[in-house]
Amino acid sequence: MGSSTNRETSYTADTPRTSVHIAPHVEFGNVLKAALSLYFKNLWLITKLVFAIYAPFEIFKALTVKAGEQSLQLIFLASFLGLVCKALIAPALIYALYRIIQTGVAPGLNESYRFGLSRLGTLSLSAVMAWALQAIGMVLCIVPGIIVSLGLDPVYPMATLEKRGPVEIIKRSWKITDGYKGNIFVATLVMGLLCGVAYIPAGIFGAVIAAAGHLWPIQVLLALIVDLASEATTVLSLVIYLSILASLSPEEAVAPIPRTV
Repeated sequence: MGSSTNRETSYTADTPRTSVHIAPHVEFGNVLKAALSLYFKNLWLITKLVFAIYAPFEIFKALTVKAGEQSLQLIFLASFLGLVCKALIAPALIYALYRIIQTGVAPGLNESYRFGLSRLGTLSLSAVMAWALQAIGMVLCIVPGIIVSLGLDPVYPMATLEKRGPVEIIKRSWKITDGYKGNIFVATLVMGLLCGVAYIPAGIFGAVIAAAGHLWPIQVLLALIVDLASEATTVLSLVIYLSILASLSPEEAVAPIPRTV
């Protein structure tokens, strides 16, 4: 039991002071429970992080739809801005939640986004490489694509919390998920289904309102609900990463980022 405890906290010099328990080794029930607990216990913080980035983006989309200004260029622009929003919020959210797990204290929005911006380049390059590998896998056959995506699930938290280059991050992600891909698949599938309960009705209702061309504030609110629900998958990736990290030897579990930036 003592050995398990030592491994569980090997990724940080301090004992985590949070009621969210992240057990070593990826058991889908454990990581799913921990991810949902972490998400709902910090829902207000996550909501603030999401609204700070996504609200202007969703307002822009709603107003252009209302004005009937949709075009191919606007579609590409909206898609690009959506990716930018994701790239901005992911490292900030991961950092904020890791700080809570590590210290029991939530950082401010400025600190979270300041740190996130410092990791933006590494995360973006790592994400592009991961997407390219997943796309190649999907083109070859759907099953290899799924396996690749499972092996690269920890890329976002790893790119945020470890000082490594994109190529090393991809290789390390694939290596440390060895033996866990089945449990990662089940956990992500269940989390996706749970998120669907929230964002499928909101997405459908939002599309109906957009087609009607009015009530854009409601359309924005519904879109933000979808954005908020989708970040549950980011939380799950963080928990999976920390769970794997807690099972590694001290030599393999390189300490992530320090507390302060």
